[in-house]
Amino acid sequence: MVSTMVQSYSQNHYEVIEIENGYQFTTMAGVDYFLTFFSYPTVSEFLSTNIYMFNIERATYPYAPNGGQDDVKVRNTILFVLELFFQEHEDALITICDVVDGKQFARKRLFDLWFRKFNNNRLIKLESECQIDDVPTYVSLLFSAGHYDQEGLRKSFQELVEINFYN
Repeated sequence: MVSTMVQSYSQNHYEVIEIENGYQFTTMAGVDYFLTFFSYPTVSEFLSTNIYMFNIERATYPYAPNGGQDDVKVRNTILFVLELFFQEHEDALITICDVVDGKQFARKRLFDLWFRKFNNNRLIKLESECQIDDVPTYVSLLFSAGHYDQEGLRKSFQELVEINFYN
């Protein structure tokens, strides 16, 4: 059964191409995005599920008359890919807001807005703030509300928070 979340994005997202470790898509303005999932080593040897790091990489920055603003289809495509992930996996995802340009809080606010608007209580999101090279950033752990090992995920996330996400 296809969830409501996928149905709402199926008509209004960019075509995604499956690549190694994820997906790729190109916007109408010619911006290439890579959405990738990499295994994230957990600090718990007893966790019964895998944790993946979810990365969004904007690979090209062509000139765009609207200043390069992304359209709603970028959001829909990212949410569509996340939904695909959770349909195919019982695993969890860690997201870490990129600090390279100092816009990590803006990224967190945007993702929080998307999550509140489209989650429909399907996913649980745990959040924390951490330091990367003495710069504050924001980290989330996403997993299905019906996940069989929620307590193990919560415990492992707390352990990662305590060591600032470094082993």
